[in-house]
Amino acid sequence: MKNQLAITFNEMGIVLYSREQYAEAITLFNESLSYNTADWGVYANRGDCYRLLGKIEDAQKDYIKAKKICGEKEELNFRLSIINNSKGIILFNERKYL
Repeated sequence: MKNQLAITFNEMGIVLYSREQYAEAITLFNESLSYNTADWGVYANRGDCYRLLGKIEDAQKDYIKAKKICGEKEELNFRLSIINNSKGIILFNERKYL
């Protein structure tokens, strides 16, 4: 039963994500994780929302959690590279070259 609730909340979050309602989607992804903390896809989905809301650190944390659960996945490495690029641009613009 708990697993089905987790899946349902994740699917509802994906619908809100597709409607660009990222904050609302995060709420549903949080609900999903309250029933199943071992679903790497939910962390990745929530990370995508955080990234699109400009919450780069939160996105990075979620992508890293997802990677710890599922191991090496090209799609997670791609997401993490986007985050690293974004952080690099921010630091460059702040003239923090080191």
